[in-house]
Amino acid sequence: MDGFLLMKYRAKPILLSKASTDRMKQLAAMNHLAINGQHINADGSNVFILSQVSPHLGCTVEELPPIPGGWSGGFLDACFGLLFDYAGRALDSALHPEITSRVASHPDMVLLEYQYDQSTGEIIIGRVDSSVPD
Repeated sequence: MDGFLLMKYRAKPILLSKASTDRMKQLAAMNHLAINGQHINADGSNVFILSQVSPHLGCTVEELPPIPGGWSGGFLDACFGLLFDYAGRALDSALHPEITSRVASHPDMVLLEYQYDQSTGEIIIGRVDSSVPD
């Protein structure tokens, strides 16, 4: 699945996605663009739960769909002019020259902690309980 389920967590919008194998390969290929050095392993966890609230000014981060022959898709903080990939990593703005960043530090989107309870099929957001098996 490549797409997002939009929901609220603690009255704030969040995005839940399960990336396909192809999307995970795309994310791994973009590791060199991740400003904060967070690397994605193509064989790693493919579930991302991200706050849709900008880490800068609190605006809502919107999806910026793929553009053939270039941008592979992700998110745009239109208030701040910052790009994020589908894993929520802040990206080097040279990827999209018409969008310029305005500060030296570029926080990634907030990636929420979660656990998946295999016995119930539930995703538990915001806490990690050692009694729930991985």
